[in-house]
Parts: sequence; structure tokens; C-alpha cells
Amino acid sequence: MLVWMALSFLVLGPAGDDGLEPPLQFVLQVDGQNHPIVVGEPSQIKGTFSNPTILLKAASLRHFPYGGVEFDYPANFSWEAEIDGSDRTWTLSGNDFKIIYFVMSEALTLDEYVEAIREQFGDDKIQVTFKERAMGSLTVKGQRLKATLAGIPFFMEVYLLPTQKGTRLLVFQDFPGEGTQSSPEGDKTFKMFSASFKNTL
Repeated sequence: MLVWMALSFLVLGPAGDDGLEPPLQFVLQVDGQNHPIVVGEPSQIKGTFSNPTILLKAASLRHFPYGGVEFDYPANFSWEAEIDGSDRTWTLSGNDFKIIYFVMSEALTLDEYVEAIREQFGDDKIQVTFKERAMGSLTVKGQRLKATLAGIPFFMEVYLLPTQKGTRLLVFQDFPGEGTQSSPEGDKTFKMFSASFKNTL
């Protein structure tokens, strides 16, 4: 089970409220002023307008609100959710970068998760370093792994979020290419994530 979670090759599971993809937001620009709107939801624009110039644009981000956390992520990322009772997994995937969030009823340590990955790839093929990241008002300690999948080097960062019961794991996967430590997509996404992250539990 741990290896399956570690690799995070997930399919879309039964859809509950937590399985619904956050809606794509739009920005209605009226005479140069931006007004965020959501399809199907009424919005009120205050002011008086005379022959206004308007422009409708898709927002560049979506807002993730599940599992006791909130954060923004790129609107073009694909969405996968697996909801199985109190065990939930969300995978947000770009071209080179993924955000994977686990909420589990089972208590699991960071070392146990990382050890499952090491067993899958082999100890001699995994390099592990300790990592610390600022996520909103939280500073979270984790582990950064370097490995190779199908001949392609990739990095994985794993962080354990505080919770009173069960486990909450945040995993970031990045395929930056040869000779680099992070992809441009990964840098941009994590900057967006960190600036907007909130722990709501």
C-alpha cells in the first residue's frame, strides 16, 4: 500500500464534494478594473458605467480548498482525486511538476513513507537530503529525494503536515531535466503555492 501511495499513479475515484475539481475562475475587466467571477455564481459589480469597455479573461490559477488546507495552483494543471471514506488523495499535474496531497486515517511517519520509496527504487538509486520549506505561515520540515524513473532524473519533496489524528502528507514531484535542480514550472508553481497556502485545521 505504501509503495502504491509513494508512486502516486492514481485514477479518478468516486466523486464526493471533495472530489470536485475547483472551478475555473474568470476575470471580467470593466474599464480597466478587474472583477473575479465564477461560472454559474452571481457576481455584483459596484459602480455606475456609461458605455464601458469590457474584457473577459480566464484566471491563471485555481484555488484548492480540501483536507484542511487551501492554496492556489496553475489553472492548466490536470485534476485527479481518489476519495475512499476518510482516506483521500488529490493529484494536480502540470507538464513537469506535480502536487500530491494525502489525507489518511492511518498514522504514518515521514520516514515510513520515504522508506517505501527507497524500497521501490533501491537504496543505492535514491539520494535523500533534509529540506525545510515555508508554506504560508507554517515552516515545515521534510525530505527531498533524487531518483531516476525510466532513465529520467526527478526530485520528490515530502512534507508531513500537523494533524491531531491520522496523517497529512504533501508531496511535490519535479522533472527538471538533466543538470538542473528544479523546472521553471516547478519554481513558478511553488512560489504561487507558498504565497497562498493556509492550514485551516
